[in-house]
Amino acid sequence: MPKEKTLTPLAINIRRHRVRLGLSQDELGRIIGVKIETPQGAISGFEMGRRKPNPEMMKKLCELFGVDEVLLRGLVDEEQDRVLQLFKKLKDCGDGKAEEWIKWAEWQIAGEGQPQRQNDKKPKQEE
Repeated sequence: MPKEKTLTPLAINIRRHRVRLGLSQDELGRIIGVKIETPQGAISGFEMGRRKPNPEMMKKLCELFGVDEVLLRGLVDEEQDRVLQLFKKLKDCGDGKAEEWIKWAEWQIAGEGQPQRQNDKKPKQEE
């Protein structure tokens, strides 16, 4: 009896995103520039884990699906990717508040009382 092959995260994600966009395998193959007679066969191969997209096709798939390669390959899940993208933006914002935001995120994860921000002043008490 032949052994059933387990699908890779890449194979699953290509199919999931293709279906989400409402594309046939043939349409997706033509969009990313598959250069064989039956683009459907190539995409079927990707979705069944028998073939892998070359670097140029991988780039086009990522652009079309609106994800980066790490996410498409399934090396992180969507929630992890969102967090990574937010921290990349934070790191690049250059406003000097990255450490403050990191502490805030750690507080959110830990579920502890709200941390004091450096700019926060104690409210004045009414007399």
